[in-house]
Amino acid sequence: MPDNIRDVLAQRYQGSRYSFGYPACPTVMEQVPQLQLLGCDRMGISIDEKEPHYRSQTTTAFVTDHPVARYFSA
Repeated sequence: MPDNIRDVLAQRYQGSRYSFGYPACPTVMEQVPQLQLLGCDRMGISIDEKEPHYRSQTTTAFVTDHPVARYFSA
């Protein structure tokens, strides 16, 4: 893990986690197709405009580990 914020922002490490509601994926509701594709309803996980996730403590994200993957450039 980088030692300073500049290295974090430049992603000078391998792997990234992109979560809905944060800069890479700012619109939380755009994860609906992801949840449908993964069949999350089988686990009782759902989302709507009123409640980010049904099932507390649920977290969704895209996780990458490609060495040239980039999140954003600062």
